[in-house]
Amino acid sequence: RARIEAAIAELDYRPSSVAQSLKQRKTNLVGVIVRDIHHPYYPTLVHGIETQAQEYGYSMILCNGMNDIDRETKYFDYLASRSADGIIIASGSFMQRHYDYLCQSRTPVVISNVDTYDAKIPSISSEAREGARLAGKHLVEAGYEKFAYICGPKDLSTAIVRRDGFIEGVGTSDVTVVYGESDVASGERAIEELKSVLGPGLGIAATNDQTAIGAMQAAQRLGYRVPDDIGFIGFDNIDTGQFTSPRLSTIDNNRH
Repeated sequence: RARIEAAIAELDYRPSSVAQSLKQRKTNLVGVIVRDIHHPYYPTLVHGIETQAQEYGYSMILCNGMNDIDRETKYFDYLASRSADGIIIASGSFMQRHYDYLCQSRTPVVISNVDTYDAKIPSISSEAREGARLAGKHLVEAGYEKFAYICGPKDLSTAIVRRDGFIEGVGTSDVTVVYGESDVASGERAIEELKSVLGPGLGIAATNDQTAIGAMQAAQRLGYRVPDDIGFIGFDNIDTGQFTSPRLSTIDNNRH
């Protein structure tokens, strides 16, 4: 044993992971595909996945889909060809775009960051409708009498679920809804679209914190006081929301 360990040290020998994988018929690799790593929602999510994977003896390969269909497909094929033991897809839009493909996959797949449940594909879902309902209820309890909602893309089911939950929460269908791309710029553009309803007593909710931050800053540039004139609430509880003035109200979407 001593001679073998001395030889290992001298030769800087490392076991072949390829050979081990062939023998054990597993790679101890977990692939993770995210929609866009630049979005501040994802780093905390990925950190939680990696921490848990390491506790179980797995390594993680991170792939940034950049919200691009071809790129997502190539990454999925790459992970499957590397015989990853499983693939975690942190993108509800990925499931919508590649649904049949995922159902036929021989590699185990789990979808996270989705707001809808599907019996054919295992998923980790948040109670998005209930969270958005709470956002609407919060604005009502804060005393706002008019309401607007800045939604994500119309073809994204997660965005629609949150929109409908918010309308339930405020208790009226008289909600002005505008649509965007779920980013800061969308929030800023939304305020331009909402100019006809801007004014004291208006409560605005957004599909996520980034959108809410963009909208809040745009309203402040127009001279509106937050929250005295217009109230804002986001969704996700990303770190950036702590640094707005005033601090952004939000619904915590636990990503750890």
